[in-house]
Amino acid sequence: MCIWFTELVANHFNRAKGIDFEQLGWPLALIFAAGIVGLALMAYLGDKLQQRTQLAGVGFLIAGGMAYIASTTNKLELLVLFFAIAVFCQSAYGAQEYAIIQRILPGDRVGAGTGFYNGLSVLLGGVGGSLIPGSIVAVTGSFNTGILSIVVGAWLASVVMFLLARLIRY
Repeated sequence: MCIWFTELVANHFNRAKGIDFEQLGWPLALIFAAGIVGLALMAYLGDKLQQRTQLAGVGFLIAGGMAYIASTTNKLELLVLFFAIAVFCQSAYGAQEYAIIQRILPGDRVGAGTGFYNGLSVLLGGVGGSLIPGSIVAVTGSFNTGILSIVVGAWLASVVMFLLARLIRY
């Protein structure tokens, strides 16, 4: 959940919930701030607990649930709260992803593996992460349906993290 997610949220606030764009400055700032705080706290917890993949899995699971709940409410304060919690929890993965790669790969392949991973994540996550919800909104005209596609994606990512946790014990 990065810039494209925030754009989707802003459009969701405006078009689906009828909130004027002029009122979105502080809500979006709080959502971004939640991501920054989440990244720092989740990095600390990952180091402390040494359960990085489980932490990322739980983060995706909660993030999906909060995004779903946010899509069902109309009150601005609750929308901001639920989306901020979603972004905060999603940060659990961002704080762990490179440490997980370092754990999976042999030491002499970490540099190449990290570069390969980064390229794939930009290509697939950047393009797919924008294309899928955007296409769903374009076809259905519903920002709620676009948000629900993000919920499904977060929950699928959670399953992958829990499976990976069983495989690598990290």
